[in-house]
Amino acid sequence: MPKEHSKRIPFQKFLEAMQVFTNDYEMVGHPELEIRTCWEEPNDAGTYSLSQIPAGITEVEFLEKMQGITDIAVTCMDKDCAHSTWEKIEAEPEQIMMLTWGGGVVQKGRDRVVALQAIASYLSQLKWDGKLPNLSLIHADDHNHVCGAVKVWLGQSLPEFLTELYGKEITPQSEEEDALMESLIRDGAYVWIAAFAGTGVEVVSNLHVTDRENPQHSHLRRINLDASESKMNVQMLLQLKDLMVALRSQ
Repeated sequence: MPKEHSKRIPFQKFLEAMQVFTNDYEMVGHPELEIRTCWEEPNDAGTYSLSQIPAGITEVEFLEKMQGITDIAVTCMDKDCAHSTWEKIEAEPEQIMMLTWGGGVVQKGRDRVVALQAIASYLSQLKWDGKLPNLSLIHADDHNHVCGAVKVWLGQSLPEFLTELYGKEITPQSEEEDALMESLIRDGAYVWIAAFAGTGVEVVSNLHVTDRENPQHSHLRRINLDASESKMNVQMLLQLKDLMVALRSQ
C-alpha cells in the first residue's frame, strides 16, 4: 500500500525549492554559464554545470519527462565532477535525471537544507503515488579536491582548514580530506534515505575522486552508509572551526 505522507508537497513548492539553487554559478564566479535542464547531458567536462527545471513547465509535462527515469543523481556542479558523474552512471542518457548544484548533497543554511528536503520529499511522494514507475536508484554524491561550495561556506578550502586543525600540511585527495568529505556526504545522503524509505528505491553514495591534472583518472568510490559510520554536516564543521579559533586565541 502507498505510504500516506503527513504533509503533501505541491508541485509549486518543489519548483520553488529548485529555485533556491538557481544562482549557484555565482559561487564560482561564472554567472554567464548555461544552466542545463535536469534531463540533459551536463555541460562539457571542464565546465561547471548547474541544472534546473525549465521555466514554465507544468506538472503534467514534468511527469511525462520523468516516466523513463531510472536514476537520479544529486551531485556537485563542479567542472570536473558533474559531467564525469553523468558518464559513470550505468543507465542510458534518457534514463538519468541530474540534480547538480554547489555541494551536491552537502549543504549549509536553513534555506538550502529545507529546499533539499522538499525536493527529496516531492520526488518520494511521486514514487509512492506510482508516478515514477521506473525510478530505482538515487546517487547522493559530492567530490574531493576541492569542493568549492564547502570552501565558500568554510571561508577556506577543506585541506587548508585541516592543515590548521592538525598542525601539519593536508593536501587535496589526502586521506584526511577524503574522510571528512565522506562524512559530510553521508550526512547529506540521509535526507534521501529518509525520504525514500520503504519505496524500494536504493540510495547509494559515492565520493567522486577528482583528479584535476588527469581527469581521465577520476572515478567514483562507494561510501558505506551504515548508521554506525560517522556523519558531520557543514554547520558542525563551522562550529569546529569556531572552537579551534577560540582555543588558539586563549
